[in-house]
Amino acid sequence: MPNVREAKGEDLDAVLAIERESFPNPWPAEEFQKHQEGGIFLVYELRGKVLGYLIASEKTSPFRGSFFHLENIAVARNARRQGIATALLADLISIAKEKGILTLLLEVREENLAALTLYKKFGFIEKMSLLGFYSDGDNARLMELQLATEPTGSS
Repeated sequence: MPNVREAKGEDLDAVLAIERESFPNPWPAEEFQKHQEGGIFLVYELRGKVLGYLIASEKTSPFRGSFFHLENIAVARNARRQGIATALLADLISIAKEKGILTLLLEVREENLAALTLYKKFGFIEKMSLLGFYSDGDNARLMELQLATEPTGSS
């Protein structure tokens, strides 16, 4: 049975392998260890094997208040297009709602059409282009999701 759960120390090797095959400039192991100590670090596990992960952090802005910043999400190449990123993102949204966080922000490479499609499916909207955002000079799109507040009921 598939399972989205918090990452554990023993997941790091699998997460690093997914990171290396997914990104031209992968994060170092220390970055993942830092997020295990604070923030949101989820993995998607199926039959004992980690097939995807998500990293987000809670931040505060004088303009937005508290929000989640989705920093990284990736799925093993041989497990893509099976709903794993969807499950991870849905879990993050659930956590945000539980904590009363109503805004999620992320940056995504402009040419990453699969990710753009996923985010738009969840209701993220493009806020702006970020020219030369990535270390290799690629552009990004800043995207935002505003979560609806739950109705308080009628009288």
